[in-house]
Formats: sequence, structure tokens, C-alpha cells
Amino acid sequence: MLIDLTDHLRCPADHREEYLVVLPEEMRGRHVMTGDVGCPLCGRTMVVKGGILRLGNPPPVEGQSALTAESIAALLMLDGPGGYVALVGNAGCLARDVALELPGVHFVAINAPSHLTEGGASDGWSVLYAERFPLKEACLRGVVIGSDVARDEDWIRGAARALLPGLRAVIEGEVPDGIGLVTLAKSPGCWVGQRGTATGQ
Repeated sequence: MLIDLTDHLRCPADHREEYLVVLPEEMRGRHVMTGDVGCPLCGRTMVVKGGILRLGNPPPVEGQSALTAESIAALLMLDGPGGYVALVGNAGCLARDVALELPGVHFVAINAPSHLTEGGASDGWSVLYAERFPLKEACLRGVVIGSDVARDEDWIRGAARALLPGLRAVIEGEVPDGIGLVTLAKSPGCWVGQRGTATGQ
């Protein structure tokens, strides 16, 4: 897990967002390979092992994403390097390829397929496992929700909330109402939404 990502993590407990504290035991460059992440509000401690942060027991990954790295790069329309993009559920299987398409952007694979579990020390991406969307409000330049997670509106709302105003989500599935995104484009099985330009929209 990239140590800089700690500033954008949220505790899985149901309380206000607060900065978490990382206590690394082993580092590889700027990546935490083993250590603990603690919440100063509730005292919860989460473990980093093998470069992967576990914030809870996630649902199992189901199926495969129909998206490609090229389509994700085109639909997100990111302007230059920097910042973070989350790939959730079975979309996480594309983390390696999308990192090549968009160099300089750090990708956060959330509840990714198990074959990515060795990826915690990559320069281009980190791996997290969580029971709820694990990133704070307005910290992401983009988010991609795989088809296995798109059925869960709580996850989509969490992802929408984590987007920076004016930036995009790519979601495999139907278009739900009232989740904080403006629909930009849709096709069978996929749609693109944008967070409003004012915080909270």
C-alpha cells in the first residue's frame, strides 16, 4: 500500500471521517509492506500484510469485467498524471493494464480478484479489501465500479462521494437514481456519471 494513500483512507466504523495513522513495520520504497493502520476516533486497528491493507471482510469477487483498460482510460478523460483512481470489484483485474494506459496516476484496487494480491508494492497501484467504500469524500480523480459491485447502491454512493467535483465514474450496470452523479453517457451494460461541481452534489 502506498503510504501517501493513508491520508485518503476512512475507517470502516460508522463515525465521522478522521485521518488514520499508519505504523509501518516494513517498507519497500514508499509502499508499506507490513504494519498497522489505526483510527484515533474509535481505536480500531487494521493490518497491512504483503503490501495489502485489510479494512474488513469484503464480499467475494464475482465474474469478470467486460471493460478494457483502453475504454476505462478513454471514458475517465483524465488530464495528465497525479492523484488516485479506484477500481472496485472485478474491475480491479484491470489494475495493471490501466496503470500502463495512464502513467503517473495511482490506482487503488478495492476488493480485487485474488491474483492481484501480490501487487501491494507496485508503483502504479495499491490493493485494499473492505466491507464499505474505504476512501474519504472528494479524494479521487476517477472511479470504476465492476459489474459485481454495481448492484450495491451503497457502494456506488460511497464511490460518488469520494470523487472530486466535476470528475467521472464508470459503472458496469444500470443507472440508479439519487446516487450523486449526473449521467453523461450510457450504453447497454455500462454508464458514465459525473459528480457535480459543488461539493455534496
